[in-house]
Amino acid sequence: MAAVISLYNIKGGVGKTTTAASLAAFFAAKGVRVLAVDMCRCGALAGYFVDKPLFENTFAAIMNGEHLSVFAYRENLHVCRCFVEDEAFRKIDDYKAMDGFFRMFDDLCRDYELVVTDIPGDRSPLSLAALTVSDRILVPLKADRMNMSAIESVMFFLDTFGLRGRADLFFTMHDVRERNSVAVEGEARALYGGSVMETSVRRNVSLCEAPAHFQDIFTYRPKSSGAADYAALADELYGRMTSNDNL
Repeated sequence: MAAVISLYNIKGGVGKTTTAASLAAFFAAKGVRVLAVDMCRCGALAGYFVDKPLFENTFAAIMNGEHLSVFAYRENLHVCRCFVEDEAFRKIDDYKAMDGFFRMFDDLCRDYELVVTDIPGDRSPLSLAALTVSDRILVPLKADRMNMSAIESVMFFLDTFGLRGRADLFFTMHDVRERNSVAVEGEARALYGGSVMETSVRRNVSLCEAPAHFQDIFTYRPKSSGAADYAALADELYGRMTSNDNL
């Protein structure tokens, strides 16, 4: 069974999709068979790897057991879209939707060693189902007061469903020259302790440019500080997962 890493935050613009693309690309380059699952309406994760809309049949996959369409981006790295309009789910009950998602996701995972999922920042049955099947839930955090409030809400939500122990927080777009960033980082580490990863991802122009070229950071600028930071984050995550026998 594949290990499942999910990216989740109710706050946008914190590097959630960038992290999903970077981790998927990093582990694939190491020889791990990876599937990147894009669950967001805008399809931003798929956009890192594919310059055309991906066909999606998620509702049919969930309700009728059909297979999701998967796009082979390169060796060891495949991509699929898994998004359903809210209107479709209003026609069925939450239990049936989640049960269908579990069966569909299990079918997806069979051919891979690692699944990286970009989960939308809502609290829908589909998002909750995706969080439930995750071995680790990565929560990106920008070091400012507004994001700290969002993280409190995220952690409360995860705790409600017994998922808080799977959460790993980490800082993105970090700048030690900003006093507020340093202060907020200290507060987060004091509040959440070992759940906050040691690795932080610094501000980096290449990370912003890469998706415009339909590339991950390791393809676009492999020697950039962004690539170095995400490689370090992946290594730390791997250590955490192997210590818990998740990978």
